[in-house]
Amino acid sequence: MDIRAILHRGRPMDCFPTSEQSMYIRLRAARGDLDEAVLVYAENKFDWTTRPRVERPMELLRSDELYDYFGAELQLGDTRLAYVFRLVSGGEVRYLCEEGVCEDYDWDYGFFNYFQYPYIHSSDVMRVPEWTRAAVCYQIFPDRFRIGEGGEKREHINLKWGDEPTPKSFAGGDLRGIEEGLDYLQETGVTCIYMTPVFQSVSNHKYDIEDYYKVDPRFGGDEALRSLIEAAHARGMKVVLDGVFNHCAHTNPIFVDTSVRGRESPYWNWFFIEGERSSFDECNYKTFADVPYMPKLNTDCDEVIDYFCGVGRYWIEQFGADGWRLDVSDEISMRFLRRFREAVKAAKPEAIIIGEVWHGAQEFLRGDMYDGVMNYGLTKACLDLLAFDRIDAAGFASRLCLLLWRNIGPACEMMFNLLDSHDTERFLTRVNGDARREAMALAVMFFFPGMPMLFAGDEIGTEGGYDPGCRRCFRWERESWDAGLYGLVQRLAALKKGPCLSRGGCRISESGGVVAIERALGAQSATLYLNPSNEARSLSDGTAIEAWGIVIKEKEM
Repeated sequence: MDIRAILHRGRPMDCFPTSEQSMYIRLRAARGDLDEAVLVYAENKFDWTTRPRVERPMELLRSDELYDYFGAELQLGDTRLAYVFRLVSGGEVRYLCEEGVCEDYDWDYGFFNYFQYPYIHSSDVMRVPEWTRAAVCYQIFPDRFRIGEGGEKREHINLKWGDEPTPKSFAGGDLRGIEEGLDYLQETGVTCIYMTPVFQSVSNHKYDIEDYYKVDPRFGGDEALRSLIEAAHARGMKVVLDGVFNHCAHTNPIFVDTSVRGRESPYWNWFFIEGERSSFDECNYKTFADVPYMPKLNTDCDEVIDYFCGVGRYWIEQFGADGWRLDVSDEISMRFLRRFREAVKAAKPEAIIIGEVWHGAQEFLRGDMYDGVMNYGLTKACLDLLAFDRIDAAGFASRLCLLLWRNIGPACEMMFNLLDSHDTERFLTRVNGDARREAMALAVMFFFPGMPMLFAGDEIGTEGGYDPGCRRCFRWERESWDAGLYGLVQRLAALKKGPCLSRGGCRISESGGVVAIERALGAQSATLYLNPSNEARSLSDGTAIEAWGIVIKEKEM
């Protein structure tokens, strides 16, 4: 038995409640090493030696190049759980407890070294809002999606629709245009709209906000947002807003006050300023990404936390927003995030909070800060397989397994799975316009646990380089669309709304250069097969799969 590969991280990573009466437990071992992994537990830890313990064989969930991953969900009458693992390999039996792997386990000594989850409190449960399970999300950069009726000749527009944008281009897209595009989004299968910032700002991107309580007039003002949210809700769609709480605009009156009144400003502690007053010319303050016009906010300051908790509640309570995506969210203090979560969930328990975190986000995804994050780990895996040729089919399967092992189950279900965004090159451009590779990545994005998130235009074959190229105007001329990609997205969106992709477990495997992602619930299953190679292959049942092709199979077991 390879004990070096055996890993159980305890609570909360590998022992987490899925309800007040259920617990999910995970275990990792070397690939092919264990013949059996058995969970031995007592629902009440105080009964460990006085009542028979329960034995539960664990299920082999998935395997990568190095490891097997096991899991078991327990339905509990009592929730004062204590447990150890019995591991069997080639006739060898060992036990895993808090002290590590041992040859024999002293059951009478268990009180000192068994794993435990002492009690499940309601607040311990990371709840998955019901609407997110079948969600198909759609990111919109408002200035580039659609110009609402009558808005074509507004003075700020300096870009002809469809021309190549520059960093300071205004194409004229607005919230009324998005509302007029709801028929299209519904036809596509979208159930959730995530918009980049809509609040008052001088820029086209609006990540430099001047007023957090005012929708930018160029987008139509407050009433345009209210109308859009009401129209979306009437169609069963959700609307998620973008919160830029790490920094603001240097022209925001709050920051301007620190240049006028200096240290006497009531907002002095809201920023990180050197000297007696802030100076844009000297840039004597901390900023986001060394950009002078984006002064960094002190999110560890109580007044800042209170202010933005109010912002978070306001747009939910007064306008009906369904959640927030927080920009540069790994630079925001954890104290801020915990308070913000409490405020948002109090206003609307079904609201979601998504963080922009490009790397490992485990510390943010334990149920007290974010629900999920932008799943750039999945983006990177798809790029490494399909654009950069850094991994093969087996490596890709391993990467997917690692992503699921990295975070607790409920968080995996609430990730924004994306291929590209307003901050990246378009995926289709990354794969040199190869629609087969784009189709494969789109299918993975939908089949992988989480919420698939299209960046407006992905579904019709939009290309574009890094910002501002990725922020091109949406092409409304259907004859210019890639009909194959669009049809695939519609099919995938329909599957996402079904039981397997919305609630099913996930098995990932690789054999003979073909990757399989199986989502199963009860007697139903949906499986995606990928052939990321230049050679045609056959599945075990004889089904042909073309080079760089996909096959989707649905069945009743």
